[in-house]
Amino acid sequence: MQLLEILILATLFFQLVVLFFPHRKRLHRVNWLPSLIILLIVVHVASGRFRWQMGPTYGLGFLLFLLSVAHRQPIIRGATAQTSHKWHTAKIVGTVLGWLLFVFAARSAVVSSVFQPEKLEDLKLLLEQCPVGRPTKEDYSCVLPQVKDASIIFLGDSRHYIPEIKRVRQELGVFLAQHANVRVIGFESMYGLHPFMEAESLGKAETSDYVSSTILNYNTSVPDNSKVLVTALDVDHSINHSKSKTVKYFEHLAALSSSDRCVTELKRAIPKLLSLKEQGELHEYLDGLETTFSQYRDTFSDEDWDEVSFSLKLMHASVDFQLITYKRRWIPLPRRMRIRLQEIRAEFFRKTVERAFAKAEVRKGKLLCIVGGAHAVKCPLGKGNSLIGKWTEADYFHRIHADTQGKVASILVNALSFKGRPYETKSDLDAIAYEMMDDGELLYIPLTALAEHSYHLAWSKYFSSHGPRFDGVIFLRNATWPSK
Repeated sequence: MQLLEILILATLFFQLVVLFFPHRKRLHRVNWLPSLIILLIVVHVASGRFRWQMGPTYGLGFLLFLLSVAHRQPIIRGATAQTSHKWHTAKIVGTVLGWLLFVFAARSAVVSSVFQPEKLEDLKLLLEQCPVGRPTKEDYSCVLPQVKDASIIFLGDSRHYIPEIKRVRQELGVFLAQHANVRVIGFESMYGLHPFMEAESLGKAETSDYVSSTILNYNTSVPDNSKVLVTALDVDHSINHSKSKTVKYFEHLAALSSSDRCVTELKRAIPKLLSLKEQGELHEYLDGLETTFSQYRDTFSDEDWDEVSFSLKLMHASVDFQLITYKRRWIPLPRRMRIRLQEIRAEFFRKTVERAFAKAEVRKGKLLCIVGGAHAVKCPLGKGNSLIGKWTEADYFHRIHADTQGKVASILVNALSFKGRPYETKSDLDAIAYEMMDDGELLYIPLTALAEHSYHLAWSKYFSSHGPRFDGVIFLRNATWPSK
């Protein structure tokens, strides 16, 4: 912690102690402690040392200041004199609540990871003992030691829609297909796109709307048993927005039936989705489709029926996740409830990964999941994360899933700066990585190798008390700011 932060907390502590003493027995100058706290907070923020972990401390300081101002007003003092018993009770309750808030504020400020500039030199010495890599378009071999024994590899990004990160992940995907037996690549997208992405990747579609030219060019240059199957992960986002992609997927499911009558009935009912908006209407629509599909159960193969059944359940979850979670995004819900809402999505996100992994096993290879950075965190989240759920996908398959325990690798691709945007002072590993590379270059730091040389890295944002959050990080500079 910084000296100024310690001084703010110490002053808050002294102010709360003073509340136990009757007003008439206090030193006169002590009554100005809340003003001193506000002054220290202003200096702390103005000096550029603000950090979110101090938020509860700032809040408690401002609360004590407002209470002290109110108590100095004659009308307040007169009222409290007339109801001294009630005021005494209120003061005790307020003091107890103040102490509880102080404990929470102090814990947030002290326990949360804080970067310490003096540790940069220690990090630089550690990096000299680690095999830092410099990947190129054709050679990502520096990543292989971290992924060679994995059955599932998670490849995360620091921010969505950055062209340079997209390019790196596609190049790395092809390299891992060549050198690490990756046979299936799953993109965080929406599950309803998976049959179209799979057909495109294997050259069985007339158009190429979803799969990158990097992967398509690779697949055209290798035999069929070495081609990469590209599939989709995550719930269906289109069902509550444009809906057109969801309609296209339902029509694909209908075409799996061997009965022309079934196909005709479903194709007549499916477009009704385009006019529906409310949660109840969407669930009723899905129930109606399920009834029609069930009437023709014997016209589907077991494999196709499993796809239909799973997809309808996923669509119900997609409706709830979109319409409940996003409507409540700005409502202050209890953390446990927010985690439960995110679990609506997370449960089926994991199931889509399971289905992609099953396809990788059929193809006798590994699964590469290209996802957002938060989904690729390999460490436990404690009691969960209100933006992810109980587990991240990487953590779940690394620790919980029986078939993949201990067989998961995780790599993050991180952009350190952007074209045309002001330079931001770097800290942590970012500061060292920025100095070690030029624009257009890549730098790979294997976090697992770094952790082998030190057990005291929990202060870094790339580590936790459980170890590295990722097995490695690929850094790049001067990226293009995302347009979305």
